[in-house]
Order: sequence, then structure tokens, then C-alpha cells
Amino acid sequence: MDLDELLNVMDRAAANLTKLESIWDRAASLLPTGPSRGSDPEYDDLCRAWTDLLTGLLAIDGWTITEELPDADERVVEAWAAHRP
Repeated sequence: MDLDELLNVMDRAAANLTKLESIWDRAASLLPTGPSRGSDPEYDDLCRAWTDLLTGLLAIDGWTITEELPDADERVVEAWAAHRP
């Protein structure tokens, strides 16, 4: 790989990281903090966008992001358990 190709790959990776950060910023506010019913359709869309972007990330020193966004339904169960007496 020549320098131009490497810079192109790095630019794409940086753009994907910026997109992931933007998705997380939007998604975090949609996660339930207490008992609720179901997840927000926008959150579900953001989860799909996050997953699609993960495949475009390059490993850096053998490490890459592999975690999905938190499951909103699991968060509801955790919040419900935390609020029960």
C-alpha cells in the first residue's frame, strides 16, 4: 500500500469514528433511565447505523470497536430492577 492509499484509508476510518461518536451522542439520550415500554424507533435506527459503521473501522494495533450499542430493552429491565423496592 502506498502513502496515498494509506492516507485515504485513515481518512475513511477517521470519518467513521466521527460518525460513530455522533451516533452515540444521539443514542445515549434515547436510552431509558427508568421503567418504560419498548425502545424508541430512532434508537433502533441508530443501532443499525452503528453496526453498519463498525465494519468499516480498521484495527489499530490489533484493536477495534466491536461492541454494539446497549440493548434498550435490557436497559429497561435493569432500570426496572433498580427501581423496585
